[in-house]
Amino acid sequence: MAKESVIKRILVCDDVADNSFLLKTILQAEDCLIEIVDSGTAVLAYLETAPKPPDLLILDVVMPKMDGFEVVRHLP
Repeated sequence: MAKESVIKRILVCDDVADNSFLLKTILQAEDCLIEIVDSGTAVLAYLETAPKPPDLLILDVVMPKMDGFEVVRHLP
């Protein structure tokens, strides 16, 4: 039986570009569609305008201004 390919949509939020690049490289190899933002406020803006929420949100918990924990508190 053939395995059905399901593309997972993942939003990655990290203020360190190297970390985001590493995650994107790893996850794309697993047939994931990756969007990258670099701040907590960018996550909230993305989620407000996206027609469909991502399947997974990966947050850095140590970021300036709005850390990952605060982002979670603001999620709808």
